[in-house]
Amino acid sequence: MERRIKVTEYFSSGKKRGENQDGFFFGENFVAIIDGVSHKNTKTINEKRISIADIITNAIKEMDRSDSKYLDFNHFVSFVNSYISSFFTSKGLAGEMGSLEATAVIYSKHHNQIWLIGDCGAIFKENGSKKKVIVENPLRIDTAVYIPIRNKIISALHKEGYSVKDTLGKDISKEIIKKPELLKKYIKSYRTLKDVYDFWAKTIVDALRACQFTENDCRDVNTIRKYLNPRVLQEYLKNNPNVGNFGYAVLNGIRTEESNCVIKQLPNNVSEIILFSDGFSSDSLKQGSVRNAILREWRMAYFDRLGRQKTHCATPYFINYQNGKIGKRQFDDMTAVIFQLHSQHEQDIDISNGR
Repeated sequence: MERRIKVTEYFSSGKKRGENQDGFFFGENFVAIIDGVSHKNTKTINEKRISIADIITNAIKEMDRSDSKYLDFNHFVSFVNSYISSFFTSKGLAGEMGSLEATAVIYSKHHNQIWLIGDCGAIFKENGSKKKVIVENPLRIDTAVYIPIRNKIISALHKEGYSVKDTLGKDISKEIIKKPELLKKYIKSYRTLKDVYDFWAKTIVDALRACQFTENDCRDVNTIRKYLNPRVLQEYLKNNPNVGNFGYAVLNGIRTEESNCVIKQLPNNVSEIILFSDGFSSDSLKQGSVRNAILREWRMAYFDRLGRQKTHCATPYFINYQNGKIGKRQFDDMTAVIFQLHSQHEQDIDISNGR
């Protein structure tokens, strides 16, 4: 008898109350979470909000109810990008193509595979086994560039006299990352300032070397200055097959570099699968309950921030002070779903925004 997908737990929350720009689809043949790239998730055109997550959700919905459900990963990606392209063209917005981007994690029942496009993740468990297998594709630019630089900035701010309250209440390091010239606004000590700039430049140069830039480029002041903002480097790495393990993939209606994606074939006796956007970490979810994972994420976020060691770039909460007390606000949109595969005929619970 054909196996059926049964969702047992689902959680989704936006960093702003009542707003979550992650997309989620649950159907007979696919389960998917779509995570729009932060600054390229939505666009308002002619007073109408366009969400890349919504477009991709509708594309998967169409595949789920047609023979396209049999598509392998490469053809699945082509279908989604063609769907995005057709959407923009039909709205007279061909010139906006590529302005919206998303990552995703998808389970294909027909192929019994998990597909990772970008830094979403998954966990699965076989029947009769307590062991859970984590499937991830973390962004190297986060672990090797963003996090070390932000930690260095936070450490320098504390040396400069900023309190824990100051750095927890406002994400100054993120503000500086976006505009490196702001570093001088917050740090007045020449020695501390030089120490941060030197570390920042070395971190960028090390990344450029790893991305196969020439030695001349790595010594060129203009090249280093260009990529001091990691977001500029991230744009270069996107869908780029020639930058080693720094490469990452997105869905954008133009192309998706499949060599930067992950295709995981699951065992035939897989019993439970968890899919999650990068608002969650695998460490919190691998113990099972999404509800408990949220509490674990909160505790991790607290101690990571308080200890000035932001080890997980997508920690979903950041700490802020409200009326002298520690409060919390969500740091990223977060979505997770737990589902099982059953042989017996059961009525699926329809909780998607796509059905």
